[in-house]
Amino acid sequence: MKKSLVGLVLLLSLVLSGFTTTNVTASEVTYYEEKTFEESYQDAVNGVSDIPLEHINISNEMKAFTQDEGVAEDLKITEYKTAQILEESDSEQFIAVTVFNDVNILEDTDGPPEIMPFGDKGSDKWDSSGGVKSYSRIYYKTKVEGGVTYATLTKVTGGWTNSDSSIKLSNRKVVYGVSGWPGVSKKLTVNPSTNSYNASFSWPYVATSTTYHLGTNSTVTLKRGSSTWTLYHLNNASSL
Repeated sequence: MKKSLVGLVLLLSLVLSGFTTTNVTASEVTYYEEKTFEESYQDAVNGVSDIPLEHINISNEMKAFTQDEGVAEDLKITEYKTAQILEESDSEQFIAVTVFNDVNILEDTDGPPEIMPFGDKGSDKWDSSGGVKSYSRIYYKTKVEGGVTYATLTKVTGGWTNSDSSIKLSNRKVVYGVSGWPGVSKKLTVNPSTNSYNASFSWPYVATSTTYHLGTNSTVTLKRGSSTWTLYHLNNASSL
């Protein structure tokens, strides 16, 4: 009688143990060390990215508006962007997308100074040349629920570096936002007093299978002598 009872207890223990083992299985998460801006710059210059940027439609655009003429010059430097996966599991990813724009002001003997893009792909040093550089890194999470992929913006950091003492920066403005289905529209505007910014969010997810946008854009005024420009920098993930 005692042997039967002991056997029954052992059998129940094995069954319960097996049941627990097969049902409590958490999705394994892999973590990666976040790269510095210098390391990301090297990746961007060399075309290295954890995710093909065309798959997430990362917009990278810089425009210069002259104050006197109100003319917008397209200064796209598309090779200066890269994406890094920071965390991933079977159904979720945490991604950082970093965008760099380099500009220089060139003297023109026949007229006022002209603002131009520059960037030597033979150099992988972020601070190897003078001028003004704008940069931004957006952090966003994706998840899959019911066969649908969702994404949300969680953090943005960035700023400007100025290696030319003759150029003065002012009127800094940064806009963060996320919009999409189901009825999400969030936006925050700040005016940094310094040449860097950093903000974190807790915003709803939006479906990436429909029209959506998430990311940041910034503007800053550059002044050299009597000439003034407003630079527009974009780092935005959107629907294809």
